[in-house]
Amino acid sequence: MKVLVTLVCGFLWAVMGAGLAAAGPYAPAAEQPGSTAVSMDDPALAAWATAWQNYLMGTEVSSTFQTPEMALGPAEGTSFDIVSLGRGGAITLTFDQPIRDGAGWDLAVFENSFSDDFLELAYVEVSSDGVTFVRFDNNSLTSIAVGRYGSVDPTNIDGLAGKYRQGYGTPFDLADLAAKSEVLAGMVKLNCITHVRIVDVVGDGTAFDTCGDVIWEPYPTVNSAGFDLDAAGVRYANTADCEDSEVPPLPFEQTAEDLIAKYYQDILDREPDALGAAGWKSEIQRMVSLDIDIKEGFVALARFFFNSDEYSIQDKTDAEYVTDLYQTFFNRAPDSTGSEYWIGQLDQGVSRNVILNFFVYSEEFSLFMAERFGEATSLPQNNLVNDFYRGLQGRLPDTEGFNCWVRSMRAALPRGDQVVRELSYQIAAGFLLSQEYTLRNKSDREFLEDLYNGILRRGASKPEFDGWLDFMEAGMTREEVLRAFADSQEFQLRVQTVIDSI
Repeated sequence: MKVLVTLVCGFLWAVMGAGLAAAGPYAPAAEQPGSTAVSMDDPALAAWATAWQNYLMGTEVSSTFQTPEMALGPAEGTSFDIVSLGRGGAITLTFDQPIRDGAGWDLAVFENSFSDDFLELAYVEVSSDGVTFVRFDNNSLTSIAVGRYGSVDPTNIDGLAGKYRQGYGTPFDLADLAAKSEVLAGMVKLNCITHVRIVDVVGDGTAFDTCGDVIWEPYPTVNSAGFDLDAAGVRYANTADCEDSEVPPLPFEQTAEDLIAKYYQDILDREPDALGAAGWKSEIQRMVSLDIDIKEGFVALARFFFNSDEYSIQDKTDAEYVTDLYQTFFNRAPDSTGSEYWIGQLDQGVSRNVILNFFVYSEEFSLFMAERFGEATSLPQNNLVNDFYRGLQGRLPDTEGFNCWVRSMRAALPRGDQVVRELSYQIAAGFLLSQEYTLRNKSDREFLEDLYNGILRRGASKPEFDGWLDFMEAGMTREEVLRAFADSQEFQLRVQTVIDSI
């Protein structure tokens, strides 16, 4: 995945940065309009770190800056009242009361930069037991190496401590970690964060952001090399019993469990096994945490079941297959007219996966799901990126990869409509050119099925589908076919919903 991520993120910077020097997509320096910097005097800051653990000092740190106690208590906003982590160093801070997830940012980390663009950066990780930590996703769009006294544009930095000058902290929202596997498993409790670990980013090209891109920062610095920690402030302290801080339940949890069991029965003709059902429930919970329409989790489950060896060995007739589609997606037996029509389409050579598209993207299925889970409120860019995973890779998204693509889409929105449109195509192309896709050895027919699923979200008539096959047999490349689908009015209307969401 790192190769794919780097390919597209690199393209994103090339497109978005062209002609826009010193104007990245993220929040600007402190005191500028749109800045997210937290002043050390902000009355929202309710508490500060009170103790430290595991000061793992890196190299190039003068004895003057080797005192961890300097990071405790309120931020001073000076160049000297700090502890330097050194190159690749780290420190863990603790608090009198745990940090909880509240509205907006929950934690702010302060560095001692003397200017808005001399930025020494660090990863930020949190834990509720001091053992299991999760790291905040981050992104750096600085495209070239930075010298010892070089500049880093804060609008190219997101999710890394050290984004702002001394006296101003970088905010972190615990809600951004909700989809992390450690959080979903209950190993890290977002309402009971007891430890914050800060890890220096070494600016020599060996450190990477969540998207797999190099993080460049001033290098090599000396005497107080690396991140210089002033303080860590807390906005929301948890005064309740941490044992009461549980993983938020899946919305409509019983309904979801019942529907998972129904899919086992309708498609595989058996009761769910406990391990499998729990796994799908966890994955659907993760999709909801990623702000993806809950319906998409069930669509992925159904596709997996219908294309599984377990279903295949049942050797069902076309009529039985159509009946299974009606029961699964519409919760009813097929009417005779509808059944005859779909069986006729299968007799003509339309594939089962294309027929399945007609059902999962139908109004009747949407109404069926809305009755059980309410109307979807997910952001269109989240669902678009999920379509690429589900339709083009045949799987649910991994959390880090998904967050990278969504972050890229959001960063593209202020840059103009054409940037968003081209980025949408490039992400899709990156998936289809990836090693993961190539290793699946898909036929041209299967490739087209993926495009109808992931790009157009619909089925296709046999003449339409066969027309594209004819083009490919005549020499049209897969890249050319993808471009045609991506440039179609249908897909561009979907991209327009992303553009309109800004």
